[in-house]
Amino acid sequence: MKKHLLILLSLITTFQLGFSQDARLANGKGKNHYAPTVSSQKGITPKSLATIWTDDFSDPNNWDISNQVGNTDDWVIGTGVPSGLYAIPGILSTTATNGFALFDSDLLCSGDQIADLTTVNSINCSGNSAVIISFEQYYRRYDDSTIVFVSTDNINWTGFPLNTTVLNNEFCPGGTANVNPDLVNINISSVAANQATVWIRFEFYSPSTFVGPAGAPGCGYSWMIDDVTLFEPAAVDAGVTASTLSSGCLLSSTTPVTITINNYGGSSISNIPVSFSVNGGAAVNEVAPGPIAPNSSADYTFTATANLSTGASSSVNCSATMPGDANTANNSLSVTVDNFTPVNLSTAYVMDFEPADDLSAWAVYDANGDGVSWAPVASLAYSGTQAIRKAGSGSADDDWMWSGCFNMSAGSTYQLDYWYRQFDLQAPCDLEVFLATSQDVATSTQAIASEVIDSIYHLSSNTFTVPTNGNYYIGWHAFSAAGSSSIRVDLVTVSSATGINEATNVGGVKVFPNPAENLIAIQVKKYDNSTVRIFDVTGNEIYNALLNEMNTTVDVSTFAAGLYLVKVEGNDFSYSEKLTVK
Repeated sequence: MKKHLLILLSLITTFQLGFSQDARLANGKGKNHYAPTVSSQKGITPKSLATIWTDDFSDPNNWDISNQVGNTDDWVIGTGVPSGLYAIPGILSTTATNGFALFDSDLLCSGDQIADLTTVNSINCSGNSAVIISFEQYYRRYDDSTIVFVSTDNINWTGFPLNTTVLNNEFCPGGTANVNPDLVNINISSVAANQATVWIRFEFYSPSTFVGPAGAPGCGYSWMIDDVTLFEPAAVDAGVTASTLSSGCLLSSTTPVTITINNYGGSSISNIPVSFSVNGGAAVNEVAPGPIAPNSSADYTFTATANLSTGASSSVNCSATMPGDANTANNSLSVTVDNFTPVNLSTAYVMDFEPADDLSAWAVYDANGDGVSWAPVASLAYSGTQAIRKAGSGSADDDWMWSGCFNMSAGSTYQLDYWYRQFDLQAPCDLEVFLATSQDVATSTQAIASEVIDSIYHLSSNTFTVPTNGNYYIGWHAFSAAGSSSIRVDLVTVSSATGINEATNVGGVKVFPNPAENLIAIQVKKYDNSTVRIFDVTGNEIYNALLNEMNTTVDVSTFAAGLYLVKVEGNDFSYSEKLTVK
């Protein structure tokens, strides 16, 4: 999922880790100390028709602790937090101060773990036609499985696996998220509904025979559980949980609207009244056919479209309202969509990734979901105090970054310049650059550059054309076959190169050294009635002189570090060259 960098920039001051994110994360595919920014509860509790049973682990005697491999790798109940070599933080559950259940796989690390936490007493669910178990968890996966088991006789058990989409080294609920606590709701009606005796078991499963991607069973991270509740949901409870609407460049007057409808209730729902409105205008009303089973979700795309083409931003309110809905608080979802104006390249566009720079139109995408992506960082910048960095990683890289949009014309030539470097070369990462028609991998197809990475900054200077008139983006792609150290990009310049003729140098012009620090020499064979002008990246002329000899020296020691355009013009020639001042 893409995230605009304006959000990431605000996080950078609070995102503190106990190690450098420039170096490759420990042991490649092994465990590591990396942690994405923590957020609070992600789940939504369905409307409860009746609470059947609840436990906050304040009394450990309510639970039986056992394991199936005959060792001492067991659950503990109390307020102690994980304390192994790769400890994750303690759970921030609602009643954590009363105690919670912890399986510290990392601390125990026997290589053979099947640990069970089971209710001592049965729970009476008779008369409850639907039963949901709800609890708060905090978990990080590493070659293990987590399962909720339900039984009606304390002998035969039915498993409900959870955290199934969480990959090795990811936190719950998976991907780039790090939710503490993560609220889990599981519909266990198939076993527990209308049953007089119900037992609940939480099982951490990582025996020595477990086949995982790292080949290291029985030594994961930790799993914590708290505030467990069984309840009967209201029969009807529908809500909107997501929308496909996103910010973009020159948004359409016919933008498709797709929403995700979640059925939190105990009964299947069909013919769901849905609507959306833009900026408080007239609502578009339609009916999503369904059916949607209890504790399930489905997407619905409206037949009507939204006009997002007017104004700098639009507020879109989406809703699903079932007759008899017991919980109207989750019926609606409001989305703010920004409509960005394309950059006109009549003057050069410069992005230096400084705190005052506007990154709201830029976007990043963590394609492999490892929690590592591009973000501004205040270290090892080429220009100013910040560069943008793809952080060090512990797994194969697949990370994208796109600029905002530029208005470009077929037949014109454009210039892309940027500085790039890697933190070190022990764990290399490749970098390639594409022209794109949207901030999406599928449209990033026209190659602009493919870099040979070094541990010092290098200038990448490229020209390209576009196939048709329109709006385009520049996309940077960092990729590797294994974990890598960080890559930085800085001082990006996009400009119109039409009219620049460096190959046909009829004036016999030479500019050297380039890059320069103090002085540059300009040699012009056809110097009669010739002038030399120097422009900064914003198009401002900062030097102008009439040449009266073949060799001229220009002092650039007072120039700010960055890119400049040297332009030499005579009676029958015009020559331009990019100059880098360090």
